[in-house]
Amino acid sequence: MRGVYLGRYRGGFFRDKAGNAVTFTKGASGGPLTPVTEIPPIPAIPPIPPINPIPPIPPIAPINSLGWGEEWDDFLID
Repeated sequence: MRGVYLGRYRGGFFRDKAGNAVTFTKGASGGPLTPVTEIPPIPAIPPIPPINPIPPIPPIAPINSLGWGEEWDDFLID
């Protein structure tokens, strides 16, 4: 199997193509969790209580621009 990619070596651990540790060397650190050091299960999060609807935001008047608008006659007709 010469020249075939099998995995990588980093921090004292040989890892397969998926990144899972398959073996280690003396002094290896930062490896996978073992049954003794596994993180305990996280307790379930209680459901979020219903939130009151947010009232609609009233319309906001446009800010003054630095440009010109419609013709005066068109403005009066609208």
